[in-house]
Amino acid sequence: SKEGQLKSLYQLLTRSYPGLPFIVQPFLKEVLTGDKRLIILDGELLGGFRRVPPQGEVRSNMLMGGTVEWCELSERDKEICNTI
Repeated sequence: SKEGQLKSLYQLLTRSYPGLPFIVQPFLKEVLTGDKRLIILDGELLGGFRRVPPQGEVRSNMLMGGTVEWCELSERDKEICNTI
């Protein structure tokens, strides 16, 4: 059951990393298309790229075989960076 899996995961994390906090978040299927990273230097938005996981994987970091694709910046991306 999902409850049993969550309990097992909780026990593993608390035993492996006693006293340290951990974050749990829902899985978003959109991650399969990659995650966007924006580059800001001295307050200026320079550009962005998307890290894309390999087939059959949800992790997009390079050590797991992820690839990098340049991407267009949306108005929302620009708005977020301006807020920062």
